[in-house]
Amino acid sequence: MNLGKIVELDRINMSPILKELGIEFDPERRKNDLVREIEKGLGLSWSGERYSGCLSGVYASF
Repeated sequence: MNLGKIVELDRINMSPILKELGIEFDPERRKNDLVREIEKGLGLSWSGERYSGCLSGVYASF
């Protein structure tokens, strides 16, 4: 798993929302948050053309 790529994708997706709230995206903080989320339990599975999984109790497909 490449945390750097996940953080970059999160930056792209989250920055506009955070900017509206007056918050700047912090890549180090996001990386640390991801590490904690992974330690709590991360389940990803490849299902054909996309991933499905659960990250800290939130289910998603991407």
